[in-house]
Amino acid sequence: MADVDDGFYSADYLRAWAFEVMLRDYLQTKYGRVWWRNRRAGELLKEMWNTGNRYRADELVEQVGAGKFSIEPVIDEFLVGLKLAI
Repeated sequence: MADVDDGFYSADYLRAWAFEVMLRDYLQTKYGRVWWRNRRAGELLKEMWNTGNRYRADELVEQVGAGKFSIEPVIDEFLVGLKLAI
């Protein structure tokens, strides 16, 4: 606990990682494996980032329709990564 600041910034990093995984999965499902080439995906991201810090990660995930915010996708991705490393 000595390495944790009063604001628990490490929890913010974990939420950001969960948000990234959920958003990436959503974009791949909606726009395909190469979602970054899709103009509509880019427009969605511009719209999201245009709001700045107005919304929390859990609110953004729900607004785009990616489901209920969860840490499970990060755990799943981590476990897949561990299996690949072994």
